[in-house]
Amino acid sequence: MAYLETVASSQCDTLKFEAKVTERRLTLSAMCDNAKAPEINNYLKRLAWLPAAGESNG
Repeated sequence: MAYLETVASSQCDTLKFEAKVTERRLTLSAMCDNAKAPEINNYLKRLAWLPAAGESNG
């Protein structure tokens, strides 16, 4: 049971960090010139790759 709690806690932490990365990526993109924002956004998405929604890494 303790192992399951550890895994659940780790998954929760992972989701929190993914949300922070996404939030900050969008913040940086919003600070850019409208012509450059898509390019910067794509660069940041490649730099900090996150799994697609529902994608499992196991």
